[in-house]
Amino acid sequence: MTVRDCSDFTALNDFVMKFDFFSNFPPKSDGMRVMHPELHSGFQLFDSYRVVFFLFLFFLFSTSIFAQGKSKNLEPDLTHKISKHSTDSILPAVKFFSDKGFKMDSVVDIELYKTVYSWLGTRYRYAGFSRKGIDCSGFVRKVLDSLYNIKFMGGSANMAKEIERIEKSDLKEGDLVFFWNRRKGLVSHVSIYLGNNKIAHSATGKGVIISDLDESWYVKHYLFSGRVSKLQEIYSTRYGGNNPRILLKQ
Repeated sequence: MTVRDCSDFTALNDFVMKFDFFSNFPPKSDGMRVMHPELHSGFQLFDSYRVVFFLFLFFLFSTSIFAQGKSKNLEPDLTHKISKHSTDSILPAVKFFSDKGFKMDSVVDIELYKTVYSWLGTRYRYAGFSRKGIDCSGFVRKVLDSLYNIKFMGGSANMAKEIERIEKSDLKEGDLVFFWNRRKGLVSHVSIYLGNNKIAHSATGKGVIISDLDESWYVKHYLFSGRVSKLQEIYSTRYGGNNPRILLKQ
């Protein structure tokens, strides 16, 4: 509760004194008011009203003061409020990935990180394809389609047939990383590689998250990595000789 100046209560007291029903009685030398005995009962009644009136006004002032103080103390700091689906600014995404060890000044396509960031926290839903819920292949398809107009059909197993396989050590941002789940050797999960040994994907029970390839599950269930040829062409057109993907081929 905010501490208020005592002048508020002084003003209140002055206001209440205007309603002193016995201010017209001449005071004695000791400051006590002179009243006729027959008015004693009437005085008690009116004095009770005055006390109630004073308490009522005090309650109103206190409530107002408390509300003002509470409003100031609880006012949200909108400069730090980040919506998980907000894509209005790149700064929250840059801070998020920088805190995870990414060197954001050397990434190939900052829009990839911005888009992935906007999906973080979206819940997993089998065969889902929206912000209300999405599975692993749906997430990859949404990101590649929205950024590069690259359209895949089907699930992770079908996507694995349309990529150019690469070594794990050659992974670059935008490449795809595939895993098996229940049946060893059978593709059942796909993710997007971001760099810094991290992948973005929609995981069962967790939704869209960032994971490290050195985590035990991903080490054990890793199958292979792949590059989308059309994305290679897009990056080549946008960034030319500065594209690290092109340098790998030289």
